[in-house]
Formats: sequence, C-alpha cells, structure tokens
Amino acid sequence: MIVSETMDGLKQPITAFCVGGGGSHLERGSVAFNYINRTLSNYDVTSHNVHGVTDNTTSSRVRSPSEQYEEIMDNVSDRGKEGPVLLIAQCMGTIAAHQALLSMTKENINTALVTFSPPLPNPNEVIQLPNSRKRRRHNDTEMQCPTFPDGKIGNFSVLRQEWLPIPQKYFHDIQETRDLKEQLHKLVEIGRAAVIAAERDWNTSTPLIVSSWRRSWQLRRLHEAEQRAIIVPKAGHSLHPSGENKHLAPLSQQQACQLVVDTGLKILSTSFPGRESE
Repeated sequence: MIVSETMDGLKQPITAFCVGGGGSHLERGSVAFNYINRTLSNYDVTSHNVHGVTDNTTSSRVRSPSEQYEEIMDNVSDRGKEGPVLLIAQCMGTIAAHQALLSMTKENINTALVTFSPPLPNPNEVIQLPNSRKRRRHNDTEMQCPTFPDGKIGNFSVLRQEWLPIPQKYFHDIQETRDLKEQLHKLVEIGRAAVIAAERDWNTSTPLIVSSWRRSWQLRRLHEAEQRAIIVPKAGHSLHPSGENKHLAPLSQQQACQLVVDTGLKILSTSFPGRESE
C-alpha cells in the first residue's frame, strides 16, 4: 500500500487516465481495470476510462490510438494544469498514453506513465503474433472483443465475445509508432515511467526485454530504475494468475493491479514538472 507520506506530498487533485488496449471496454470487459479503478477510488484519485472501443451499445467499433490520445488531451485541456496526472495503460493503449506523457511533460504538467503488458519490442510486430491475429478476422476487418454481462465482471463462465469493426486508422497508428521500446527504456531510467511485464505474457518478448533492462540497470547500480521495471511472476497478459496452480501464484490479479497504481503514485511523488525527458 502507498504510505500516507507519499500521498500527502503530492499536489491535489490527482487525475488518472486508464487507457485500454485495442478492443477493450474497461468497465464491461477488463477485470484488471476494474481492480485498478477500485484502487484509485480508495486513494480518492479521480479516474477517467479511455476505452479501446467506442462506448456505444448500438454501433460499437475498435478505437485507434490517435482517438485515445485526443480524448486524453481534450480532458487535460478541460481540467487545466490542476494537479498531477497518472497515465495507466495496457498493451496497445501504451501508444496513446506514451504520446500523452510527452505532450503533458512539454506543458510542465507533473505526469507519470505506468504500462502493463506493453507491446514490445514493436507494436507492429506484436499485432502479427498468433494470439493477436486469432482475435481478428482473416481480412482484419473485425476484432473479437470480450464483454461481461452487467454485474458479472470477472465471471468467465458468462463472458461473451463480440465481433466489432476495426477502422484502418487503428493499423495505421500502430504501423507509424516508432522506437517505443527505446523511448520507454529511457523514460523508465529517468523516472518518468514504469513498465510492468507479466512473466507468462502471450507476447514473450515483453518479459524478456524488461528482464534485460533490469539486468543492465543492476550492473550500472541504477537501482531506482530497476525497481520501475517489474516482472509479475506467474501472471498472464492482463496480470491474472496463470498456469495450473493459479491459487498458488505469488501475486493475485488484485494485488498486481494494486502494484500498478502504487508504482505510478510513487513516480508522481518523486518527479517534478518541467523535468526534461530528453
């Protein structure tokens, strides 16, 4: 848990943006973000969900990273430069959240990014992986998106899969994303971001890359950077316990999501507006 001194040292109010991956509705389809939002609420942090699908029950579709980025920045503009901002992103939501971090840093807003299961090494490579492709039609016109019935979030026995249209802008934004791995590495090292990888992510590159960062920082005695690059043992893509003995996993999904929030608030408490990210 965050100690009271950490929260007391932060200028209030704190605003959080939860940015979902492609095809993810954070209230109806993401157990992880339900835990994250609950933790934020317990800390009296106002959170805003930036879904990976349009929030429209009659004509939903997958949203592009640039749409998500615009939603974040529109909300930041409406709120003014009032208090720090915490960006929490999963998978492809990292693209929009990372861009928002850069934009807000230029505006001298104290901003931190925590991304879990980020698309490393390159988003365009990740969408070609088998587990990503099997969620889409062969012609890439629709994506299979998970939805729980009202009041049944987390009950996988009643989980529904809907096929929703994918705009070409979604793929264009992913293909245009350059050097995300290098930029995240740099932001974690200087204390503006944290990366949390699931040990058993279906994208096996992410935990391998984060492990290599940790080893490098350990050798260079950059222990604070090492602490911002986290591997969650025995966890799958959405930080849920993975494997045959799920109940024996060192961290439950709820605890892993608590870790996501605590890590982000710690970064905010030790960073300063105007700090260069160059």
